[in-house]
Amino acid sequence: MVTFAEVAPLSGLTRVAGYDRYFADLIFDGVPLAGKRVLDVGGGTGIGSFWAVLAGGAESALVLEPSMDGSPTDVHRKFADMAEAAGTGDRVQLLPIVLEDLDPALGAFDVVLLHQSINHIGEAYVADLPHSLAGQQHYHAFFDVLAERTAPGGTLIVMDSSNRNLFGDIGRRSPLLPTVDFRMHQPPEQWSGMLAYHGFVEERITWLTRREAGMLGTTLLRNKLASYLSTSFFVLQMRRELQ
Repeated sequence: MVTFAEVAPLSGLTRVAGYDRYFADLIFDGVPLAGKRVLDVGGGTGIGSFWAVLAGGAESALVLEPSMDGSPTDVHRKFADMAEAAGTGDRVQLLPIVLEDLDPALGAFDVVLLHQSINHIGEAYVADLPHSLAGQQHYHAFFDVLAERTAPGGTLIVMDSSNRNLFGDIGRRSPLLPTVDFRMHQPPEQWSGMLAYHGFVEERITWLTRREAGMLGTTLLRNKLASYLSTSFFVLQMRRELQ
């Protein structure tokens, strides 16, 4: 049987060591995946979906990634390479569409993942989201659809960076994340507060740092202060209310 460790290098990531533990202990921590349907919104190459199926035992995963073929990252080609190597067939699929265009006939999903994608939903608004009525309306419209696509009792997972970071606060680029503009993000409390209006409950926030710190390092640094001093990464898990 093909393992996730064998497939992950085809995602184009230059350092895949530690990703298995990253998904198991942080992203999907405490989330039952066996036999579940996963929806990966803005999932890029689908690396999270492949982990969910290959290692987590999910029944299937659907990746939504509207990036065009031939883009600088060429995520669709990398997804195809991973799917061929994994031999997952229809169990892991990719559609080049946004969530709003997903066929309602596909129903709701047990686990919905937004892995470093929530800030891209409204890039024109996200920096000033707490003070932007237009931005809040934009995101609430998206969260309406997100709630419809999450099965009652299902789990929503949001992984991103917060806008509060030592380097960002002093106007410097982070040496750990040189391409990240922290102003273009929001803290997990902003997202959970908005999601609560759409029937998501039981907020659980985990702060984390780069997986390269190793098991001991990521365990010791799994707190808000350490994250603020490094990456400001967080994982927000919420549950869709039973109806």
